[in-house]
Amino acid sequence: MGGGDKESDDSGGADGTTDGTDGTSPTGADGTDGTDGADGTDGTSGVDGAAVYADTCANCHGANGNDGYAADLTIRIPAMSDAEIETLVRNGRGYMPAHDFTADEMSGLLSYLRDTFN
Repeated sequence: MGGGDKESDDSGGADGTTDGTDGTSPTGADGTDGTDGADGTDGTSGVDGAAVYADTCANCHGANGNDGYAADLTIRIPAMSDAEIETLVRNGRGYMPAHDFTADEMSGLLSYLRDTFN
């Protein structure tokens, strides 16, 4: 391996003959598939919490969490535990509907909420 090339590991694929999923260049490392943490995901669930928020929450809470008609998340999120947030999201309250997120979606969303509104 010369001139700054990545060294091969024993899993193969360093010669360019595989599809890049051999561990030397994980699928999604360029942020295109939202599964590896390199694209703003929480790094453990592989789900982009920002996308979950944009698709599900921003319609009511606004893109900034405080510019919609629903509760101001810049005030609410710091005052709540993760367990309280999860219970609220899963069960809903008042005008807020319940959401049946997978565990990975919830993990990604919680990470996004903490990183953005704490």
